[in-house]
Amino acid sequence: MGVGGIFAIFLLFATFVDAEFTFTNSLRTLEIFLDRRLVLRHTRDLPAVEVGNGIAKYKEKFGDFDISDHISERISLTDYRVNDDLGDNVLEITFADHSNSIQVTLQFSSASTGQNTIRITNVHGTLNRLWLKITADADEHVYGGGEQFSHFNMRGYRYPIWTREQGVGRNKSTIITKLADLIRNAGGDYHTTYWPQATFVSDKLYYAHLEYSAYCVLDF
Repeated sequence: MGVGGIFAIFLLFATFVDAEFTFTNSLRTLEIFLDRRLVLRHTRDLPAVEVGNGIAKYKEKFGDFDISDHISERISLTDYRVNDDLGDNVLEITFADHSNSIQVTLQFSSASTGQNTIRITNVHGTLNRLWLKITADADEHVYGGGEQFSHFNMRGYRYPIWTREQGVGRNKSTIITKLADLIRNAGGDYHTTYWPQATFVSDKLYYAHLEYSAYCVLDF
């Protein structure tokens, strides 16, 4: 599962109050766990963090939006270094490209209240896009995304987090939706909602909330 954005804050909640982040680090693989549940897995071939640049355009008419996002650059941050000397329940990982000129630092922290947080604490480079890949099992189900009208289980779909009119219809290929788009640009899609929320719960017993104020996409 992936999230596109920059300067995002993840709040992860485990089943047990005393859950905390742990990690294993070998020559080729970094794995982050929360309450023994694999949250993030990073290898050189499948990096957990990517960054880049893009230009988004938003066209609005009567509360309906046509959004396009052109990605001009996408860079895998394959290298990393771990700092686990920051105190109890705090872990910091800096991901970087081969030249070390582009860096993103993530801080993993756990509190006794059960609030487990992933924060972006530093970004080095001229960037306006970030992809953070949360590990998911093949049979995992996730639910949420605010008030959604099309799919209960969100796996296999992309959910832009952007408030707009629900629109007419839930499928851009249907005749009624095409007519609504043609006449008033009012056609809906499976993800359009006036109450999106970057929050989801997994049947693997964890809950995640993304605290972020700009356009982003939950890609399951």
